[in-house]
Amino acid sequence: MMHDEIRRVCRHTALAYGCSAEVEIDAGYPVTVNDDAAAGRVGTVAGAVLGRGRVATMPSPIMGAEDFSYVLAQVPGALAFLGGCPPGIDPALAPPNHSNRVVFHEEAMAAGVAVYAGLALAGL
Repeated sequence: MMHDEIRRVCRHTALAYGCSAEVEIDAGYPVTVNDDAAAGRVGTVAGAVLGRGRVATMPSPIMGAEDFSYVLAQVPGALAFLGGCPPGIDPALAPPNHSNRVVFHEEAMAAGVAVYAGLALAGL
């Protein structure tokens, strides 16, 4: 296990300098796991609200971990990306969302609100 290796490296590095090391690992956030049915609803509603051409399923989902994962551990749901990168900027090269350099495409916010409203109405 990786945690055991981290402890081993720290212990032996400290010993090499005549010291000792104590390692405490905080597991942090759990992995975010979407509920398949909820993810399907998000895709269906987003397609109906925005048009199918503006909705895509990630071919290789990422192993995200963030505070929303605590919600999904309690109730079925799905985390979906809005796609707020401004036109003309390669999303792969754009600053990440939590960067102080990020720039959001404001029109994406309106699309996100429309999808949330559509999800709320579909749930009624």
